[in-house]
Amino acid sequence: MGRADLIIIALILLTGQASAIGISPSRIILHYEPGLEETLSFTVYNGDASPTNVRLYSHGELANMTLFDKDAMEMMSDSRDTFNVKIKLMQGEYEPGDHAVFIGAVEQAERQSGNRMSVAAVTGVESQVYVRVPYPGKYLSASVSTEDVIMGQPVIFKVIASSLGDENLDNVTAIIDVYDPQGAKVISLASGSESIGPKESKELYAEWAPANASTGIYRATATVYYDGKTAAAETNFRLGDMILEIVDATAEMMGSSVVRFVIDVQSSWNDAIQGIYATINVTDAGGNAAGSTSTAPTTISRWSKAQIEAFLKADNLNDGTYDALIMLHYNGKSSEKKVQFEIEREKFRINPLYALITLLILVIIYLLVSKRGGTHGKETVKA
Repeated sequence: MGRADLIIIALILLTGQASAIGISPSRIILHYEPGLEETLSFTVYNGDASPTNVRLYSHGELANMTLFDKDAMEMMSDSRDTFNVKIKLMQGEYEPGDHAVFIGAVEQAERQSGNRMSVAAVTGVESQVYVRVPYPGKYLSASVSTEDVIMGQPVIFKVIASSLGDENLDNVTAIIDVYDPQGAKVISLASGSESIGPKESKELYAEWAPANASTGIYRATATVYYDGKTAAAETNFRLGDMILEIVDATAEMMGSSVVRFVIDVQSSWNDAIQGIYATINVTDAGGNAAGSTSTAPTTISRWSKAQIEAFLKADNLNDGTYDALIMLHYNGKSSEKKVQFEIEREKFRINPLYALITLLILVIIYLLVSKRGGTHGKETVKA
């Protein structure tokens, strides 16, 4: 791959911008055979409203074993085009595991100025191609996944077990351990049993029906047992309920007549919650009502944090300490939190002793200045 290609790839990674082009398939796995030769077909999509020129490239461990049927494509707006890549492995031994090559499409960005070539910011996409070399004997890799769920729904775990060895696996089963947000084990689950041949992948399932569980982020670890060996994988998932927690709340004076409340809220629901609003009731040190305010309705996204602000006019409040009860209202439910704040408009009260000392210092300074001025003002008369 040339220097210009490397620059383009670096720009793709650095810009991180959404691309107007796409490529499929996004991932291909080829199983190794001596002298492997495979022709792969890819499709590039131009979803932009204007035409574009696309360059094709490859990089990675096996990049020098790829041959493109074209180097570039001129694409009209909202169109697609295909290209083929032949992968031919060189003779030799390859280490067990995955060997990668990345097939990329990038919008043309080269600009010629005299004998110099410059590269502008570009967008691009890549497809991952792996040549999987088997391990000798029995070898398995595993991954585990699940969805975020709400309280009362079952949690379904899916373990993908892939045989990377060259022998059959006769008895493959998974044990899934679930840990709560504090790290304590909640339950152990067992999947069914499968047999898996070389180059095959199979899915193992286990289901958990949470009871008396708390909301939060849970961790699941999967240990896959196969013919006297093990493979491990883990994932995190959220167990939620329609609960909005007031994580923190503060109140502070803004100038001399407004109190500003800042309310930090955390959602434990796997969908957006609409119509959320807060009411704030303020009482003085004697427990007497001193004022109230509320916020406009707002929406909080799924599993997200949000900050809500409210303001209270304090023109009629005397200096002193006040309590505020913050109530968060949503979908017929509520959460609450209390905060305390001070109103102190006269922050710089003058101490009588300090005033007397200051006055004495000013008098002394005045006398010294006056005496010096009188001495300089005398005129000497000689007879």
